[in-house]
Amino acid sequence: MLPIRCFFLIICTTASLLTSCSSEKTGAEYLASAEAFIESNDSSSALIQARNAARKDSENPDARLLLGKLELATGNPSAAETELTKAVELGVSAIETIAPLAETYWLLRNFNSLEALDAEALSGTTKANVLGYQAEGAIAQSIFPKAAELAERALDSDATSPVALTANARLQTIENNIPIARTYLSTVNNNNPDYAAAWELLGDIEASENRLPEALSAYSNAVSTSVNIAEPLYKRARIHLELDDIAAAAKDVEVFKENNVKTPFISLLESEVLLRNGELADAQLALEEGLKIAPDFQPAVRALAVVHVLGNNLGQAEQYAKQYFDATDSDDSRNLLSTVRLQADRLTQVEQTLQPLTNSDRLSPLGSRVLATSLLKQDKLDEAVTTMLSLRAGLEREGVTESIPLAMTTDPATFMREGLLGDTSEKNSVNVTNNETYISQRDQKIIDTVNALAVNNTTDALAEATHLIDKNPNNADLHTLIARIHAVAGDTEAALAALDTAIASDNTPASAFIMKSILSFTTEDPTDALSLLGSALSQFEGSEREQIILTMSRINASAGNTAQMLEHLEQAKREYPASYRSSLGLANYYANISEPNKVLAALSGLSSTSEQNPGVVELKAQSYIAIQQFDEAINAVTPILQREPNNSRWRFLRAKAYAGKQDIEAVHRDLDVALRLNPDDAEAVLAKANLNLLNNDLAQAEIRLTQLQTLIPDTSALTQLSERIENAKLQTSGATQAPKFSENPSSTKEVMDAAKILWSKDEKNEAVAVLTTWLEQNPKDITVQLTLANTYIALDQHKEAIASYEAVIDIDEENFMALNNLAWQLREQRPDVAIDYARRAVAIQPDNIDILDTLAVIQYEQGMIDDAGNTFGRILALKPENPTILFHGARIQAAQGKKEAAKLVLEDLIDSNVNFPEQDAARNFYNSL
Repeated sequence: MLPIRCFFLIICTTASLLTSCSSEKTGAEYLASAEAFIESNDSSSALIQARNAARKDSENPDARLLLGKLELATGNPSAAETELTKAVELGVSAIETIAPLAETYWLLRNFNSLEALDAEALSGTTKANVLGYQAEGAIAQSIFPKAAELAERALDSDATSPVALTANARLQTIENNIPIARTYLSTVNNNNPDYAAAWELLGDIEASENRLPEALSAYSNAVSTSVNIAEPLYKRARIHLELDDIAAAAKDVEVFKENNVKTPFISLLESEVLLRNGELADAQLALEEGLKIAPDFQPAVRALAVVHVLGNNLGQAEQYAKQYFDATDSDDSRNLLSTVRLQADRLTQVEQTLQPLTNSDRLSPLGSRVLATSLLKQDKLDEAVTTMLSLRAGLEREGVTESIPLAMTTDPATFMREGLLGDTSEKNSVNVTNNETYISQRDQKIIDTVNALAVNNTTDALAEATHLIDKNPNNADLHTLIARIHAVAGDTEAALAALDTAIASDNTPASAFIMKSILSFTTEDPTDALSLLGSALSQFEGSEREQIILTMSRINASAGNTAQMLEHLEQAKREYPASYRSSLGLANYYANISEPNKVLAALSGLSSTSEQNPGVVELKAQSYIAIQQFDEAINAVTPILQREPNNSRWRFLRAKAYAGKQDIEAVHRDLDVALRLNPDDAEAVLAKANLNLLNNDLAQAEIRLTQLQTLIPDTSALTQLSERIENAKLQTSGATQAPKFSENPSSTKEVMDAAKILWSKDEKNEAVAVLTTWLEQNPKDITVQLTLANTYIALDQHKEAIASYEAVIDIDEENFMALNNLAWQLREQRPDVAIDYARRAVAIQPDNIDILDTLAVIQYEQGMIDDAGNTFGRILALKPENPTILFHGARIQAAQGKKEAAKLVLEDLIDSNVNFPEQDAARNFYNSL
């Protein structure tokens, strides 16, 4: 599948000016007719009449204003801008035009004009919408502090404004605060189900979490409610492709064609649909049409390179891949160009193309496989083995446990074809390049040996390698591979013997000298190891020579020879300035002796690729923080954070930098995300505890202290935190009780904040009082009502929670959250009512796993076993991961007589050691089976 993910706005304008043949109507009569059509919800007819009114009386401000609003409502923001601007010139007040102009400028991405609008004279929803659009504009320009300020002001003006809520949700999404974003969007979708932007953003969130059915549903809602359907329609088509529903994606493409929408994005989409159907020539034509529209549209250039590889037109494939590389110089472009060159058997150029990524330790799994294959084909066996083992180690560090090929056993064209098209046996229009074996039998055995070695199966690895060496007893690379296997097995004597054989052979790899020096080295006397490496140094150049120099540095470091260690690091840096390794070695040394300025000096002059090496980013950020250059620290972390938004370490480092700037709100934001991503990050927990103390929130600080006693017991940091908490208790023990929250909240946000503060102080009854008092005056505030219901649940006040959920349904009978939660609360007392609520919630959210689980449990508890089984079958199709839901399903399966299936589910839950509330019940139930 073409890995293109684009966000764009397509303005589709139809400019058919319809006029009346009658000359009897005046402009005022046309205007009155337009307003009558608006009353009857006939926007199209109203637009015609408004256009006639403006044509008849071009200086009529009311006609221009109405026409501008109608052009906007029917999806023509360019015309809307013209008419609204004319209305202002004719004297219409800004109060009447500012709101539609804000939406118009946002749709046109006219950020300067949008920012210039002054919303201060407005109030309520109108003001909230204008500020919300301005917040969206600031987000689009990556001006996030300003966006946050505007979004907050928008909610203060009207906490139910769909524009304000969506802008706030978008900010939370950027910060990866997905649960909060979902809360905002749920409020919009329940109260304003026709606001397409909220559905589209929800689709983006679902897609980012790989919840594709949910993303499809959200994008479909966006398409059905938007007057500018192009963007959500494009995204929906891409989800159809992800789900392998090619026919549905093709229908989406047809919609674009029917509306005569021509953009390079649509051409790209059409080409992928055609490719999936095996229509290679037509896919190429579609991409070429896209490049006629936008010659520099690099995704189409990239796709054409792939198409030509599939068609075995390798000259043109390399031409387009090189064009893509020259325009972007990205990791992806290097991987693509190297893959094309591997297909063309230009093996030396493959290595050259990937060298910058190799130098910076940035090889992706694809790049590693391409490089390993190229090295195998050039008989550079030791380098190939090193590359494959590095790939496997990198995958393990990232938590990837499934088996991934360490090299390409089929040619790149077949690899691409299978990735795009799956089984191509019935797609004869796609050429097959050849039927020859791509990897030799020897190379396949080396791959098998490395696979066995990577999982510590040294017995099989040694058997495979011995079979290879029997056929080629003088191959130094193979003897070095056998030495690796013995070393992993712990047989140092056998490893050294194999290395001696390798060194005595011709073309000994540098790794043989390095391995022998390390295995034979003792800290008391590094002389022999260093002598061996020194004698080998003149035999090598390039990365192998660099590795020898760096090994000499490490041996000197282990032996305590600091001066010699630094000398070797400086030598490696002089000889190989493009490589990050020596710079990182020097930087680590200076970091260990607390010399942050020397750390930064050591890391200066690196290539842009090497600057994004994780070790480099870590040291740079910590050093800038140490010398109080906090903005520089933030700038060092932000690029890698944009690439890896779910990495808790980068969130923590940025929070640390924000703490130096005294931006406490930003510190909280990043720490909260870091802790959600990794709840056991001791540094983040400690930082959050210190913030709790800063806010005098002793209860939360003590909770985190308890957590740290498990994470970092017997440490000075833990002792210091404990002492600070005790001191804070002493300082407050004699003081009068802190005054209760007494300010009168004036908005949903304020009342939510007030309740949150009181709850954090363990003043739970007061938190409830704040919420109930607000609802007495604002009984239709669904957000607060839902919060109150959930608060009652936390307090085990289920009767009160039920009443609150019922109040929500009285306001909005399709609020699926309230329906689902109410069904769960009533399932024992009033099961007939509960199952009705559950079914209504499922009808609204048919692919929501949590809601389906509620229905399944109620059906099971009421003895409706077959119905419960059918519902759980729907859950399984959505691939649930929640252990509680899987436990519920196992009980249902057992009740259906499917005991073996239930046992398999329970075994996985028990073996995974995942903590969940029903863990003991799951184990007991398994034993009962």
